[in-house]
Amino acid sequence: MEPEPGVAEKWKISEDGRIYTFYINPNAKWSNGERMTASDYVWSWHRALHPETGSLYSYMLYPILNAEAYAKGEITDFSEVGVKSIDDSTLEVTLNAATPYFLQLMDHYSTFAVHPETLLKHGKMTDRFTAWTRVGNLVGNGAFTLDEWSINRRIIVKKNEFYWDRDRVSLEGVYFYPTENAISEERMFRAEQLHYTQVVPLDKIPEYRKKKNSPYVQAPYLGTYYYLINTRVEPVKDVRVRKALAYAVDRETLTRTVLQDTAIPAYSITPPNTLGYNPPKLLDYDPELGKIVNDELTDLLGSENSELIVNAKTPVLMMMVGLQGSGKTTTSAKIAKWIKKHKNKKVMMASLDIYRPAAQEQLITLGEKNDLLVLEKQVNKTALD
Repeated sequence: MEPEPGVAEKWKISEDGRIYTFYINPNAKWSNGERMTASDYVWSWHRALHPETGSLYSYMLYPILNAEAYAKGEITDFSEVGVKSIDDSTLEVTLNAATPYFLQLMDHYSTFAVHPETLLKHGKMTDRFTAWTRVGNLVGNGAFTLDEWSINRRIIVKKNEFYWDRDRVSLEGVYFYPTENAISEERMFRAEQLHYTQVVPLDKIPEYRKKKNSPYVQAPYLGTYYYLINTRVEPVKDVRVRKALAYAVDRETLTRTVLQDTAIPAYSITPPNTLGYNPPKLLDYDPELGKIVNDELTDLLGSENSELIVNAKTPVLMMMVGLQGSGKTTTSAKIAKWIKKHKNKKVMMASLDIYRPAAQEQLITLGEKNDLLVLEKQVNKTALD
């Protein structure tokens, strides 16, 4: 987890934790042979923060003094942002406040430098979708350079002879092949068409784990997957409903069965043991507390047996939400009303236990019109119990 020297061969941090001074490696060069300088980073971060660039990850630099204000157009003079080139070899960064994780942010690609002259040759600083990334144009500073980019066929990179640490790069090149899905990619790997893949279908993982000298490696991932809910609409506008949904998700079972132990249950935004920090566990699976959701569905369906349930046994990657009714009082009209009312929820995968074919077909049609994907026409009740 600790950063290692690279383009910056060393750095120092002020006593108050607000000023970082990076010293550029004198051997660091661009792939055209030019030496990298501190001003390259000033220019690149200026571009990343410029409002007209529209960078998706500009917020990664927000710990820097006035960076957020500049990105949001509250100030227009970039010299007020805490990024300065002291000389060609020295970059000084001033933060808003001490930020212990700032060095870790520097390993995200949004903070990497780009070659200013190359971008300006093909447009303005803030221009997007120009030809600067094409074969023969791209100038970088990594271990490889772009040699071929054939759309939907392959990408080839070759060893960068100007890379500062090239003696430790054992590969002469890498071929990247696009694939349409994980199943095809796994087949290519088994057929030795690929030496390396990061994608394995979930149902294949148990078999790979059984093998002796298995090529499968479960590597840790520093990140958190979560669902964003529009809390401005009913019923999730009610904090009690949101809590009930949180209590209804059995994260331990989902990760163990559906995800084949490829993830760790998340109870906070910060992943556990990030630089030694373990966030408090403020909630857990508790179906008793989750029963408050039944009240809203009971009013809708007119059934005392209606409930919102999370299916943790179906072998799919994403969580499935099922709406189970008694059958006798559940009508397609009421289901349609519920979907229209909550269409902004954008449920990705859903199934409804409906006992009449007419209601099933109407639900599927309405779901498609409202961006609600109904995965199954009928759900096995046993699987949802």
